[in-house]
Amino acid sequence: MKPMKQISTWLMFFVMALLSGAFMRVWAVPQLPEPELAWKNVTIDGKKTAVFCMFRDSHGIMWVGTNSGLYFYDGVTVHPVGKNELFGTQIYSIIEKDGQLYIGGNNGLLIYDYNTGGVNLSNAPLPKEIRCLLLYDNELWIGSLYGIFNLNLNNGSVTDFSAGLPHKSVYSMIRDSRGILYVGTYNGLARWNSNTNKFTKVKAGIDNPNLKNMFVNCLLESPDNSSIYIGSEGALYEYTPVNDTWKKITALENNNIKSMAKGHNDHILIGTDNGVFDWHQDTIRHYRHDSRQELSLSDNEIWCILADRDHNIWTGHERGFSIASNSNTIRTIKLSTLAHTGEGNEIHSIYRDSRNNLWFGGTNGAIKLSDGESPNWYRHSDLSKSLSHNRIRAIDEDSNHNIWFSTDGGLNRFNPFNNGFDVFHIVDENGEHSSNWVYSFEEDNDYYWIGSFLSGLHRVQKSKFDTNGGTIVADYSLNTDSKSSNGDSLSIANDLVNDMVTDIDGNIWILLFRDNILTKYSPSSDTLEKYDIFQLTGGYPTHLCRDEKGRIWCAYKGGVIVFDSDGKNEIVKFPNTNSDETILAIGKVGNGIWVSTQSNVWSINGETLKATLLPIPQKSYTAVYEDTVTGKVLLGGTDEILEIDYHNIGNVADYKSIKLVLHDKGKGLLDLSDLEGGKKGVSIPYGGNITMVVSTLDYSPESPQRFMYKLAESQADTLDGWIVMPEGANTISFSDLKMGDYMILVKTVGSPIEPISIPLKVMPPLALSWWAICLYILFGIAIIFGIV
Repeated sequence: MKPMKQISTWLMFFVMALLSGAFMRVWAVPQLPEPELAWKNVTIDGKKTAVFCMFRDSHGIMWVGTNSGLYFYDGVTVHPVGKNELFGTQIYSIIEKDGQLYIGGNNGLLIYDYNTGGVNLSNAPLPKEIRCLLLYDNELWIGSLYGIFNLNLNNGSVTDFSAGLPHKSVYSMIRDSRGILYVGTYNGLARWNSNTNKFTKVKAGIDNPNLKNMFVNCLLESPDNSSIYIGSEGALYEYTPVNDTWKKITALENNNIKSMAKGHNDHILIGTDNGVFDWHQDTIRHYRHDSRQELSLSDNEIWCILADRDHNIWTGHERGFSIASNSNTIRTIKLSTLAHTGEGNEIHSIYRDSRNNLWFGGTNGAIKLSDGESPNWYRHSDLSKSLSHNRIRAIDEDSNHNIWFSTDGGLNRFNPFNNGFDVFHIVDENGEHSSNWVYSFEEDNDYYWIGSFLSGLHRVQKSKFDTNGGTIVADYSLNTDSKSSNGDSLSIANDLVNDMVTDIDGNIWILLFRDNILTKYSPSSDTLEKYDIFQLTGGYPTHLCRDEKGRIWCAYKGGVIVFDSDGKNEIVKFPNTNSDETILAIGKVGNGIWVSTQSNVWSINGETLKATLLPIPQKSYTAVYEDTVTGKVLLGGTDEILEIDYHNIGNVADYKSIKLVLHDKGKGLLDLSDLEGGKKGVSIPYGGNITMVVSTLDYSPESPQRFMYKLAESQADTLDGWIVMPEGANTISFSDLKMGDYMILVKTVGSPIEPISIPLKVMPPLALSWWAICLYILFGIAIIFGIV
């Protein structure tokens, strides 16, 4: 009996394991892969310029040190600073202290003063060829090719602490969490001894007879503060001071480590002459220049790297600098990353089925993403049971969990048993209207409704699809030739079905191409009700969707119209942005809808019906899908998916306020001394001109900056007359203004935040100046006195 008991026990465990695995498999949710970093590449002065260092100051401005002087970046434009004074200067390090920037370069220590806007050479007796700077306790440590020096900022005294260094050429410095100063030199690492006020060499615990010298190019403390990473030529080392041990990081061997920075969530960012490495625990991602990829690094020799508080990663290299966003609110997933292929697809339909498979359909077939499996990309081929056509118009699931694809080659049903498709073509009883180009699919109790281009709508019993494909005769057809049940004419304007949706009462709402009518068909009463969308809105209807309340939304160029169950409608118009609002896609999100246009994506609140422009990249998104399983919205585009955490976007905090306004007052030189943006007022002479640069100082490539402005006589004049600037432009110019007092109003496009106002005074001409008027009065008095 014991053997039988053991066998039955093992069988029971085996069955339970199978059931458990099946259960977990059903409920496991496939996630989109972690996206590769997409880099926005920025050049300096439109030419090849090496960036050696980058520094974000207390005002939020990003300063850029190059091989040809100093620049700052406002998120849109790179501006030169002190171009004449710093011509030919190579800048390697920048830090900030009390309204001044201390700049280390090949010409020594330079100081930029925010108040005067000037750049001056320090008066302190310091060497040239400065490579690194470190500020601590009002003392500036200066590492140069001629040793290390300490500048006391209180009294200006300079002390040379080069004695004890393994080599006088200092390239890096770090003060660890314990307060100990480490210095990297051309020939090893040194540590500051506070008892003797000297540096002593840290012996490298690396047994390598071929290592003639250890060039310590950069230093970084580990995320847990227990050790120090040492970047050198050909290797990365980890030094642990507690037990004085060294370890080589073999995964990064044979790379010249030029820079390091701490990323978010304990990531280590490493810049090399072989691109960027993102190191997290046991995972390393490598980013290099790829001439085939527009969003790859523009150069592989990374001189500097940093991560800011807004989850942006910055790299300076031989061709300017590159920025990547590491935010989880907005993620861009390339199809090449998702499907591991270079094939392209413009995504028009996204759907997560009841088995938690995620489907993407478009112009080049359908992609299925399942948990624990490699992505499956289905396309038309000569093989049996392949997709009948690569053009996917819609993806739907019925109550029996069948997945249906509306294609330009008939209606396709996914067959999970053979991983193929059953293809159906629907015709009317006369065989005159065949549904080859299927655009939409709806379920109605025991029937399916199929809408197609050139053949109208067909209603078919579900039982007729109990085959493996073929031609099916419809039970009822609604087209230009159809009749009602009593024989009266019951036809639609044409047979070119664009879209259709079913409302909560079972009515079919039908949208046709080349027609301005939205038609509601009631199967129960066999009647049609028509709404002239052009007459109601002034635009032609293009897209349909149903929200969570069962209301029907119809989009037209520039807005939407929403119908309730009684047929009452309300119109929502998009605020003017001077851009193309041709509708591309529409979808339910939360209690409202999102509408994608040629230029923007709008969120419409289902309660207030207020349209808000979403702060996301300006691209043409052809699909909108709310994934309620993950709480994300997926936007389909060309060869990419944009994943958005819609709970954390569209809030007031997402619309950045303008933080920087610079002006030149006609001098051709930006004035950085007034970082409040001219709030005190700007005055220009009569006939003069003024140019302003505005910025939110939001550097994320995923958050485009677009501005709108107007010249007003008062701050309250905010209704009309706004000039909307295109993405990538942030310069405002005025010239030939009449004398008087004005207000320049500026805001970001779509922002609910009140615009900033900059007072502008245009002085009168000389003939109308106060002293000229006084002279006129005196001259008149003299004439009167002479006459008397």
